Amino acid sequence: MIALMVEQGSSPKFDATAAPSTGTSAVTTFFESRLIARLDPALRDLLFRLSLLERFSLPQAISLTGTPDLELRLGKLVTLGVVTRTADREGVDFAIHPLLCSYLAARFHAEYPTAARQFHRAAAQEYLALGQQLPAVRHAVASQSEAFLGDIVEAVDPLLLGIRAGFPQLRQIVRLVPASLARQRARIGYAFVANLIKAGRLKEAKNLFCELDNRREAHEKQGPSVAFFERAICHSLLAVYKGTPITARDIEAIEQFVAATPSLAPMILSLAETIRSFVQAQSGQFAKAKVAAERAIAHAREGNSAYAAFFMYCDLGMITGVEGDPQRALRFFEEGDEACRSTVRLDERLAAIRDAFRLELEHEMNPHDGKSSARLKNICIRLPTLEGWLDVYASAFRTYSERLFLEGNLQGALAVLSAGMEHLREQEIEGIPDLLAAQRVLLLALADEVTAAKAEFAAMTCSGLSWPQLAQRPWRAAEVFVEAAGSLDLATGDIRSKAILARAIDRAARTGNVRSEIRFRRLRSLLGQRHGVTSEADVAANGERLALLEQRSGFVRSQEVYGMSSRAAFAGKRLARTTARRVEEVPPSDYLSAREREVMQRLEQGFSDKRIAQELGITAHGVRYHLKRIYAKLHARDRLEAQQKAARLGLL
Repeated sequence: MIALMVEQGSSPKFDATAAPSTGTSAVTTFFESRLIARLDPALRDLLFRLSLLERFSLPQAISLTGTPDLELRLGKLVTLGVVTRTADREGVDFAIHPLLCSYLAARFHAEYPTAARQFHRAAAQEYLALGQQLPAVRHAVASQSEAFLGDIVEAVDPLLLGIRAGFPQLRQIVRLVPASLARQRARIGYAFVANLIKAGRLKEAKNLFCELDNRREAHEKQGPSVAFFERAICHSLLAVYKGTPITARDIEAIEQFVAATPSLAPMILSLAETIRSFVQAQSGQFAKAKVAAERAIAHAREGNSAYAAFFMYCDLGMITGVEGDPQRALRFFEEGDEACRSTVRLDERLAAIRDAFRLELEHEMNPHDGKSSARLKNICIRLPTLEGWLDVYASAFRTYSERLFLEGNLQGALAVLSAGMEHLREQEIEGIPDLLAAQRVLLLALADEVTAAKAEFAAMTCSGLSWPQLAQRPWRAAEVFVEAAGSLDLATGDIRSKAILARAIDRAARTGNVRSEIRFRRLRSLLGQRHGVTSEADVAANGERLALLEQRSGFVRSQEVYGMSSRAAFAGKRLARTTARRVEEVPPSDYLSAREREVMQRLEQGFSDKRIAQELGITAHGVRYHLKRIYAKLHARDRLEAQQKAARLGLL
């Protein structure tokens, strides 16, 4: 095109007069008078059609336009500079300059709307046949036919695509599709449900799932189908992410689809083993969970789903770390990265899950390592808008709160936990709010804030559970509850947790949960030293076993965390820098930065952006930047909600 402009510019025929005052631009005038007018009708029609494609190959253009001598005509357009050749891995692609392409496409739609829509339909089917799902959906949207769009999206298998290739591509497709289609077509609806789950919007996901389920009976007469399998996927995901129980029958319901849809067998079996591994791990059956995880990885590889395999590598690393083998656990995380590197690079959600587990393990071995605190903080802030289940939330929020606690920032630790509980309750996620509440009790008790610890412990819904009831809860919930009860006894001199602690130690030893066993034995040792709740023989036996486990695993977290309580009690002083005063008198946490707190304080006084900027000596744009960060951290939609949440969390 540049060559053409140069040619016309040096020609006496070039019209250098100003563009008409009607609003037509000089570029438009040039396109019309010096370019399009020079093309014969057939070439002009070809250019209009090709303008609807971002890039195209010669075979693709021939297929879509039906032009027999296309190569010759395309050569003319290349000579004119209208179309350019671009080298591609699979051959040679062509493209029209974006400025001209946009203009031509708009004019084609305006002058020949029916032909443009028909071309988009043909292009959608062409891209679908080539396995290029996203361009197929884009052209289906441009066809302006909701029925056709629905057919294309269903043919793309969006939910299964997400499981195979990762959810970033699913998210791109979902953004293009109107929400009305999600309610009209079950398969599209289930893709929306999964996308909402992966974005942390579990309440919306559950509501849409229930709405789809209300209409499910009308389709059940058709027998098992891909839609039924996709429903089973969403049902399982909701159970995992919302913390509701999953039964063996739920897993069997997934496996039954193998016979009905053999082409999906690897994916079905991978999902079934993934859910089985999750259920077994939650109940503390670590050996069985690892076997199921290995099977899930094998099926995921067979089904060419690096995305599904990555989760299992993370779980294998997490479980192996809990068993007290940190070096092997770290190798699992590395293997997951190597096997799924491109998948992880495209989806920050996966990196957050891996890092939450990895940093939790490193915390067991080096709890004072401050290098990872920034990453932990970022995960805790971002997690509610990413994806996470009980293990992920527990690992991230407990680890970061303990890092702050060990740094002497009790108030910051409590604020982080409160922020997590706030989001989890908003999304109606079960189990995890109680888990984080128990972590608050643990830290308060170790900080010698006995009154606050007792009050929060009494308010916990699980505080009255007996051991048989507690043993039915996920191992992480049982672990933190036992730690909270034991640390409270440590602070008060009571021995109510003695029986529960003994049974918890026995269970941890039987299931190979080295991490929990170390924590419980450390508590038993401290209770014995301070309050004489065990005999000398038991103290000696417990100490010998504890020393052996700590030496083998390298886990020192319990020594350091419970050691804060020991130093406070025996040195006759509270935690350094934070507990010299009552908790409520301590300066606000660093969950919000100092500047963000300043903005919030003035916002609370009713100041405008301009007034806040003047007060702080920054620009109004800077104020809005800080407000955006505040909204993101508090998961607030506006100023009022941000103020309300900050007040509830004690951040002001």
